[in-house]
Amino acid sequence: MTIQDVQSFAKGAWVQSNDTARAIHSAITGDIIARAGNDTLDVVGMLEYAKTVGGPNLRRLTFQNIGTTHSTELPPKNARLTP
Repeated sequence: MTIQDVQSFAKGAWVQSNDTARAIHSAITGDIIARAGNDTLDVVGMLEYAKTVGGPNLRRLTFQNIGTTHSTELPPKNARLTP
């Protein structure tokens, strides 16, 4: 089975996992099916980004907006968002 590398969306950009990524196990077999994260993720910066960019944008959405948002509206994996 191929182990999938899951990217993280951190501070407005997609970040590739690396050798320090956390293993993700199958709930059925217990086998490792993916890995995510790395040791270079800036957790403090991610929190600040969530407070200043993500949070305000989410608070502008209504319940109906959230229900009609489609995955095609998410930024592409090579996108770089700006505050």
